[in-house]
Amino acid sequence: MKYQFKNNKDLFVFGRQLRDELALKGKENEARELSEVVDGFWTTTSEALIEMLESLIKVRGTVEAVLPPEMTTLLDAAVTEIRKTLERTNNPDEWNL
Repeated sequence: MKYQFKNNKDLFVFGRQLRDELALKGKENEARELSEVVDGFWTTTSEALIEMLESLIKVRGTVEAVLPPEMTTLLDAAVTEIRKTLERTNNPDEWNL
């Protein structure tokens, strides 16, 4: 099943859900990583999306190890959507990822 996020709000709702699921599994560092992004204040949408992308990439291995496969699939879909959005609006060479 291919999941499409309809907008940036959907991406952050997923980030909060993922944060909560990781916390329930005792993965506090990873949950905190996501919390700093989804609950933070950002000057621009691009800045928020870049931070979200970095955090999702950092926690992917843990998600794959401790959460159901569907969460990894959603994480990968979120990463793809963020990259597409950033490519439409920014110069990817500036991301340092």
